[in-house]
Amino acid sequence: MRAAPQLRRHAIFKEWGRLICRPLRAHAVFPWLTTAAGATRGHHGHSSGRQCSAGYFFLRNTEAKDPICPVMEKTMQRKQQGLTCAVFLLSLYTLTMLQAIPARAEFWNTADDYWALMFGYGQSFPGWGQTEERVHSFEFAPRYSHLTIDGIGSGWWAGRHDTLIELPLTVVGGPGFDTSAMAGLNLLAAYTFTADDCWQPYVFGGGGILYSFADIPGMGAHWNGNYQFAGGLRYQLDDLHALLFEARYHHISNAGSADPNVPLNGIRLMIGYAF
Repeated sequence: MRAAPQLRRHAIFKEWGRLICRPLRAHAVFPWLTTAAGATRGHHGHSSGRQCSAGYFFLRNTEAKDPICPVMEKTMQRKQQGLTCAVFLLSLYTLTMLQAIPARAEFWNTADDYWALMFGYGQSFPGWGQTEERVHSFEFAPRYSHLTIDGIGSGWWAGRHDTLIELPLTVVGGPGFDTSAMAGLNLLAAYTFTADDCWQPYVFGGGGILYSFADIPGMGAHWNGNYQFAGGLRYQLDDLHALLFEARYHHISNAGSADPNVPLNGIRLMIGYAF
């Protein structure tokens, strides 16, 4: 018995919305004109109602005494649908993360991780890119290697992917400045070819931040960035120990954060002991 009045009111309000909102669409580009257009249509002795935030008018329902605007009603429905979708996606994401806990535990397995102590010498070469100074460097770099993915590929290119973290401590010197030091933090990605159990070539690349205590001509900042690419060879002594030999291309600059910004491009030869 109550359905008929509700359907009748809904039809009346829908028709009112069509009659009012249709002429206002012509002024949709200028929202302030929609207000004026709606206001001029209340000249038949009827109240034009309250303005809604979208530039339309709420028509007051004398029976329900609730402000209704068809356009705003659709907007609210879209918002409710969007909220429902967001809740569903959040629930799905939470369920996925709960199911992935064993996989994450396997990812953070440190049984095959190792430490290494790296030592080496390098220098920059004037004329390589914009490098102007010849800087000699002696470096000591503790390294932590985390096995990220194992069992990649087959045949000669079978290997493993490791994530490396280095803390390089470098003594630098040159003809244009006093001997000083640099310290930094590097994050590197490495791939090791493991087809042979004894000799295992590897490559890696990455970069990090570097603080220079040295007053090197052309370097306008103490804080600098660096990136590097390297190739190396790992000689496995036993299951837990190995010797590392590698050559690196190394670039240092402040990335334009200060003036001047003369980079250092050089080569470093490193040897290390992994355990």
